[in-house]
Parts: sequence; C-alpha cells; structure tokens
Amino acid sequence: MPQSLAPRRLLLPVLAFCFLSMLIVDRPLALFLKARVGEGGLALGHALSVIGEAGWWYLLAGGLIAVGAVIAARTRVLAGLALVRNGFYLLAVLVTSGLLVTALKAMVGRARPRVLFHDGVYGFDPFVFSSNWNSFPSGHAQTICAAMGTLMVLYPRLRLPALALAVAVSLSRLMVTAHFLSDVVAGAFIGWTTVVVLRPFFKD
Repeated sequence: MPQSLAPRRLLLPVLAFCFLSMLIVDRPLALFLKARVGEGGLALGHALSVIGEAGWWYLLAGGLIAVGAVIAARTRVLAGLALVRNGFYLLAVLVTSGLLVTALKAMVGRARPRVLFHDGVYGFDPFVFSSNWNSFPSGHAQTICAAMGTLMVLYPRLRLPALALAVAVSLSRLMVTAHFLSDVVAGAFIGWTTVVVLRPFFKD
C-alpha cells in the first residue's frame, strides 16, 4: 500500500478537512443539492445507497466463509481455508468499523440535513439517540469503503471497479441529502482505516 494512503498519515488531514467542511462547506452544499438534484438524480442516489447497506456485505462475508468451508472439506484444503480467512477478514472489518461509527454517531450527535431543511437547525446535540441526530459519520460510506477496501486488498484486480463503486455509493449519500460532506469523508476514512489496521491479523 502506498505510504501516502496510510491512515496515520491521513488522520490529521482528514480531521482538518472535516472541521473546515463543517464550518464552510457542509451547510451551503446540502442546501444547494436539495434545491438542484432532480427526481432522476434522487432515484439514482437512492438506488446506489441500497448498495451501501451493511446486510449485503455481511452476506458476502458469510458466503465466502461457507463456500470456503465446503471447498476445504471436499477438495482443495488450502484454497478453501484462504476463502474462509478472507470471509472472516471482511466480517471483522465490517463489524469493527460499524461499531466505531455507531459509537461516534451517538457521541457527536450531529443533526442530519433533513433537520436543517425542516427546522433550520444546523448543529450538534451529543448523546441524543435519534436518527435525526446521528449524521456523523456516514454509516453507508463506512460500510461501502470497508467492503470495497477489503476486496481491493484481497483481490487487486478488482481495485478499479471496487474504488469506483465506493466513490459512487459514498457520493450518493450527498445526492439524496442524507448526509453532509464531512460525514461521508469521515465514514469513508473509518472504513478504509479498519481495512488497513486489521489486515495483519488475516494474512497467510
């Protein structure tokens, strides 16, 4: 992995970007998208957002584990065990990054864009356990970047389509105004960081 993409090198720039985005970019961008994205864009955004739901990727992790176990039991033991290991790697990345995002959502308590649109409120109310106040970080961005990051590491030939899908699904959360820009960037960073941090535990 290029050292420029190492989480420890990206942490401060990502934090600085998110802070400045919250101050300068997030609110006007959300209002702009709310006014300008038409029905076609919303339909596309919602369709892409479905891909970022965690259930699909938990199914993939389970599928890798199950198929690998069958292969290991019947024919090629090493190939099957490799698939099992890859499945558990994906599962660990999804669970770890998901728990972290869930905890941060509660701690930060950021109002979602819909609260801004309906009530004119743009701000934070920590430890309010409501879907209207759990915008930061984006769970969809975390999930898709965790899943696609894992696939990019395990299967390098898939890295271009995986990266394209991660970007498209993450941006869809802006298109449907479910999140602010900084929410998406933070969620994506958490997903990618978890991929990198857990990788040593699932190598051959």
